Amino acid sequence: MKHMSQPELATFFENCWNEKENYQIESNLSYSDPIEDAVLYKVYKELLEKLNCITDKTSILDIGCGSGRWIRYFNENFQPKSIHGIDLATSSIKLLKKYFKGDNKISLSNANICDPELNLEQQFDLINVSNVFFHIVEQDLLVEALLNLKKHLAPNGYAVTTEYLPKNTMRTPMMLVHNREDFQRLIDHCGLKIVEVNAFAFLCNDPMGLEPSETEARTNFNKARAGIKKLLKNARSPEERQEYVSLFSTIEDAFNEFCEPRIDQVDYPSQKLVVLAHA
Repeated sequence: MKHMSQPELATFFENCWNEKENYQIESNLSYSDPIEDAVLYKVYKELLEKLNCITDKTSILDIGCGSGRWIRYFNENFQPKSIHGIDLATSSIKLLKKYFKGDNKISLSNANICDPELNLEQQFDLINVSNVFFHIVEQDLLVEALLNLKKHLAPNGYAVTTEYLPKNTMRTPMMLVHNREDFQRLIDHCGLKIVEVNAFAFLCNDPMGLEPSETEARTNFNKARAGIKKLLKNARSPEERQEYVSLFSTIEDAFNEFCEPRIDQVDYPSQKLVVLAHA
């Protein structure tokens, strides 16, 4: 599969949310792994509580709101003053306006975080950027995205992004995953700083934090992920499926608890929550 350009990626996600338009139940909106959700949501909640950054006066911006996953998460787990979601795909915003109709706390708009003229007319206390930056494959556009993040981040606010931070840059058909040194240089260049890095998973997300030379380890990680997905798909009932989710999320928790005091979290094989603030 060839590498996709930014316009091709935009078309892909436009079509993706178009396919979700006629959802009947909330689970049809899902665009994430249920085991990852079970692990990540808990880790993210603990992180936000540690930062003490969500109160009833907090304004939240969700960049690349997609299926509304994170808007639902913030709305259900916290009591912020407001949540604003933006997405490049008009189909995403159309879908979410239908889903969140009547919730005055939530606002949505079609916007491109890479647009140098972007102006949302306010700054936000917390900016969530999940699975966005590594889909911006052109360097100049990524810089514009980071500058826009800084522009819309309140002086004492935090931004949380999901990154892999491998030692070597990796290119896939849909992603450009910058190595940790290049990512740090981009953050510095845009007047931001990394406050914290929190790893959260081993088997329920791509092992892109591994090095290209670690092919055997990558193969084994991917075999394990494929086997877990097969078990979930072939579960005989929703209850059995939930038992698998509970089991494997407990395994992830056990891995995290064992490795946290022994391994630098930036060296974990999977994604990390990276907290940014003004430099």
